[in-house]
Amino acid sequence: MNMKRKVKILKIDELTHDVKRFIVEKPENYKFTHGQATYVSINKPTWKYEERPFTFTCLDSESHLEFIIKKYPRHRGVTEKLHTLSVGDELIIRNVFGAIKYKGNRKRHLYQRRARRNV
Repeated sequence: MNMKRKVKILKIDELTHDVKRFIVEKPENYKFTHGQATYVSINKPTWKYEERPFTFTCLDSESHLEFIIKKYPRHRGVTEKLHTLSVGDELIIRNVFGAIKYKGNRKRHLYQRRARRNV
């Protein structure tokens, strides 16, 4: 089941002329791991069904969600519209997806195992 959750924009930082950081509310019991993403849309009548995937740029342990989003004005789409929003506006986020998980340095682990066998 694809749950939709409305979240308010808490803070917007302009990082460059075409990149902004969006800090938004984190719904209760909303969990993710590094490398995962969610579909985001803008909670406005003409934009709420225009979903785009964005990766989280914060840690799950934080009390908010963070996205860093580059504007692509030639596309005349969601990223351009996101850059016109203000604090207090709402986004709609969906379930978390993605299977990218950090598993540590595998080569280092293999070298350590081989070294232990040779001792």
